[in-house]
Parts: sequence; structure tokens; C-alpha cells
Amino acid sequence: MRITILSENYTPFNLTLRGEHGFSALIEKDDMQLLYDTGRFGICVDNARTLGRDLTRTKKILLSHGHIDHTGGLEKALVAIGHPVDIVGHPRIFEKKHITGQQYVDGFGRKDVFIGIPFERQYLEKMHKARFDLRDGFYEVADRVWLTGEIPITNDVEKIPASLLVEVNDLFVPDDFADDNSLLLDTDKGLVVVFGCAHRGIVNILTYVKKMFNKNIRAIIGGTHLHDTTRGQLEYVKGYLKELIKEDGVELFAPAHCTGIHTIMALSEEFKDITKPAFCGTVFEF
Repeated sequence: MRITILSENYTPFNLTLRGEHGFSALIEKDDMQLLYDTGRFGICVDNARTLGRDLTRTKKILLSHGHIDHTGGLEKALVAIGHPVDIVGHPRIFEKKHITGQQYVDGFGRKDVFIGIPFERQYLEKMHKARFDLRDGFYEVADRVWLTGEIPITNDVEKIPASLLVEVNDLFVPDDFADDNSLLLDTDKGLVVVFGCAHRGIVNILTYVKKMFNKNIRAIIGGTHLHDTTRGQLEYVKGYLKELIKEDGVELFAPAHCTGIHTIMALSEEFKDITKPAFCGTVFEF
């Protein structure tokens, strides 16, 4: 099984690959190929071409949640794939998601920016023959490949930032990220967990994964949304990971994207023996 990071915030010192604030990973297993998220601007397509990955072999697109930095490349990816595919995600991925804050004030005094999926579902279905398969439970999308579905919140430490909102009946309310879907790969030596953004918290997600599978976690890859975490929250996450690594023998920790470069550096120092970068073009073999 092979995972290739096609879109991420950072690139190695390589002028042939491009980075963006987004995430996309290509999953290959035997003759099966899946695309997990599509990044912000479809750079996943350009990087796939540079890396020699044939996107026309893709059977399904899996969406971690409905933010633009994970879904903005949908149309470009569908064009590159060139044939109808299932797009798998949570029923609430098309909610009108926003971010608010003083840094987003525009010329009209608005303090929010739309950051949801930039395409209407009907447009993608009509123009690109996309087939949406939207489910809210634990779901096997392919042989030994799963999406978590909605993650139960089991601790009161991991908090969703108050700046992340969803529009409901013309009102902005806190986004609870019921649509937050992580990817699980069931390998012979344990579970590989891939986060898109882990908006519901990596401790909540990993706790749920352990409950559902009762297997050791072998690797943890992807965005953890710890870039704006508090010191207390970060220490809580580090404490949980220490115990998990000790108990399960985790072999790989590759934080990326919304983890933030400073938090990536802090986690790399804490877990230096197993931490590796997950830049654009990085390949993980299991």
C-alpha cells in the first residue's frame, strides 16, 4: 500500500513541485486507487503529473470535510480523472462554512469569509457526472480502507476554534464539524490513520478508531489543526500521543498542513524517533 502526498502547505527543496494551503493524498493498493481530498487549487493534479501518478486510475474521491482547502480542487481533479467517479463524504459537507475574524474584514465591513465547497453539488453531477455517496457512519469505502464518519467527542480539552462557523437559516452558528472524516488503512501490521484536518481533535479521533477496530495504530499522517492551539491543549495531545506510541508501537508520525510549522517542529522534537515530514511529493509505503 502506498500513500503519496499530492498537496500540502510545504514542498521539499524541489522546484518541480508546488505547495498550497491545502491537503490531498493519493492512496494506491494493488489495482485500487483513491484520492483523499483535492487541496485548494487543484495543485494535486499538477504534482501527480510531475510525480508520474496516473489519476485516470482513480476509482473514488474521498472528502475529509467541506472546507475549500480540501475541496477546491474537485473540478480540476474530476477533469484529470476523466471518467465518472464516486465522491464519498458526510451528508453535511455542503453546508455553508465560514471563518470570521478581524483579519477578514472587507471593504463592506464584513468580518467573515466563505470557506466551504466552492461548487454546487448539482453542477458537479451535471458537468462532470460526479456520483455523491454521502454517509454519516463508519464506512468501508474499499477493501481494508475506511472512513470514520462522525467522530464522538470524548474529552473537553480539544476545542474547535470559535472563528469557524456554519450558516444555518441565515444565521452564523459554531461549526461542530460533524462532517470531519478521517481515513483508515487496515494493514497487516496495524492501522494507518490519515487526517484531513482533524477538526474534532486527534485524541477524539484516535480514541474512536481504537474503539472501533481494537487494533494497534501503526502510523499517523496528515493535518491535526494544532496551528492555533493553546499550550494546555498541545500538552494534552502530546501526553496522549506519548502513551499511544508506547502502547501501540507507533512507527510513523507525519504531521502536516494545518498542524502549522511551529507545532510540527515542537512535535518533531518530542517524537523525533518516529516523526517524518509529509511535504508535497512524500511517499509512504506500508
